[in-house]
Amino acid sequence: MPFILKSLLLLLLSPLFLAAGSTPAPEDHTELVSALDSRIPALASEWNVPGIAVAIVKNGTVVFEKGFGFKDRERQLPVTPQTLFAIGSTTKAFTTFVMGTLYDEKKLDWDTPIVTYLPSFQLYDSAVSGRVTPRDLACHRTGVPRHDLLWVNSNLTRPQLAYRLRYLPNTDDLRAKWQYNNLMYAAAGYLIEEITHRTWEDAVRDRIFTPLGMSSSTFSVKDSSQDLACAYEKRDDAVLRVPYRDIQNIGPAGSINSCLADLIPWVMLHLNDGVYKGHRLIQSSTLKDIHAPHMLLSPSEISGVETLGYGLGWVIENYRGHRRVWHDGGIDGFTAAISLIPEENIGIIVLTNMGDTPLPYILTHEITDRILKLSFCDWNTEWAQRVKSAEKSLKEERHNKELLRKTGTTPSHPIHEYAGEYEHPGYGTVTIAQNNDALLMTYNGITTPLRHWHYDVFAAHAAPTGDQAHAQAKLLFQNDLAGDICAVEIPMEPTVANIIFTKKPSVDLCTPAYLRRFVGVYGSDTTPFTVTMDGETLLLKSDGEEAEECIPKTANTFTSKKPPSRTVKFAVDNRGIATEAQIETENGVVRAPRRQ
Repeated sequence: MPFILKSLLLLLLSPLFLAAGSTPAPEDHTELVSALDSRIPALASEWNVPGIAVAIVKNGTVVFEKGFGFKDRERQLPVTPQTLFAIGSTTKAFTTFVMGTLYDEKKLDWDTPIVTYLPSFQLYDSAVSGRVTPRDLACHRTGVPRHDLLWVNSNLTRPQLAYRLRYLPNTDDLRAKWQYNNLMYAAAGYLIEEITHRTWEDAVRDRIFTPLGMSSSTFSVKDSSQDLACAYEKRDDAVLRVPYRDIQNIGPAGSINSCLADLIPWVMLHLNDGVYKGHRLIQSSTLKDIHAPHMLLSPSEISGVETLGYGLGWVIENYRGHRRVWHDGGIDGFTAAISLIPEENIGIIVLTNMGDTPLPYILTHEITDRILKLSFCDWNTEWAQRVKSAEKSLKEERHNKELLRKTGTTPSHPIHEYAGEYEHPGYGTVTIAQNNDALLMTYNGITTPLRHWHYDVFAAHAAPTGDQAHAQAKLLFQNDLAGDICAVEIPMEPTVANIIFTKKPSVDLCTPAYLRRFVGVYGSDTTPFTVTMDGETLLLKSDGEEAEECIPKTANTFTSKKPPSRTVKFAVDNRGIATEAQIETENGVVRAPRRQ
């Protein structure tokens, strides 16, 4: 076909029927902007959200970019496009993007076992450990549930968090079930650090922030400027300002703070096939893989929304006939949502300084409907009904909680005997302290009052203005065969059995000066028992048997470390010097007076 005829045919077939060299006329979004200018403040007021920032991108153009309300309600400081918000779990997409660039460089393979890169990586189920891949971490299918209380307020580093995974019970086999897990993203960040020999923060900065000009974004609330919005939450029908939660240890899962001005280039990068201002940051095929569903999710409960699956740091949905790639983020005092509609080249960003609010979802849905000119759906009413129903159920549950309480019971021990440090190899140390006739639990720096519930069960009751991490938890203290408090069960992860923390001996019972008072020979000439010290360890030896290490338990009482464990209790004089050893046997107790 002659070139001229071919060109004319192509022109006539063009859906826009454009003259040569012309460009599409810009879309008029005046009506949309006007509607949002009134709609957003109304919704923010209805949902008691102090501040909100919203941006819309379509076909490479910023259609809407505006802040509403206050970043600081008390000082009436307004939200602007430069105001920073904690974006929570939308951070996960930054982590998987970096992993994608490493894949492009052939430094990481999505489907090669992690032990190839991290030989020390191990999960509770050892049969799974050698099969887990980077893709499994990124799409939440390792079989391990959240175990979030391990990292909240923790000082553990990412390598230390990754090490603790081996002590956290799983609930399913690898790839059997989708279970959201922030700790696995901390492990993914650690993986990035081992491969790049740089911190996760440096990797994100070099590969995303700097090329996109995201100069205001930070990785910790500690590093953020004065333009970081204050954090608010609803507590007992009141909106309260709450402290920032520093989550840099779990940073790859959710620690980024950002603003509209910085996030708009991030959204444009995804909508433009991995290219920003002419520079390709990631291969097109890799980005498509990141945006593709790899693990099934539960069906959506939202009308008109069909969940297709979880990708690599993104949720993929069919939203009223349109493919949507999105993720939300929530951390103390903040809720955010970033949404892409790739086929229509649309991106929507909603940031708020209110924790656990549905407003980002309501606005994202309303904006999507308006910009795609879809039929009206009353998302606000639907969410209001859902929230009202959930709040009603919660109030009823809390009102009825006394129904299962056994009245008229008392603890089996004096209150002071419950005090002490309790440890678990994964979760670390919980401290129980006496507070008059009650107890205080401290874990990862969070102190929560405990009240007696029934028998040896104590209930947490965090005040509305306090940290809510352990609110409503119930602790069950355990007794050993000798009748002493030996452990405490705490519901740290709701999908597994209570985590058992074993009571540690008081540090006062482990000093060499204390242990030396028990050294000596006990018993008769025919059945002597010898107590010696090896460094800071007490050893008990009887004729014909190997020496047993004795672990301090309570004052003057020890248990043998070697199973079957037995108890050794010393009678002491008024100077604290041992006069007799009472040694548990399979038949009872041997009383062995001290001979020397």
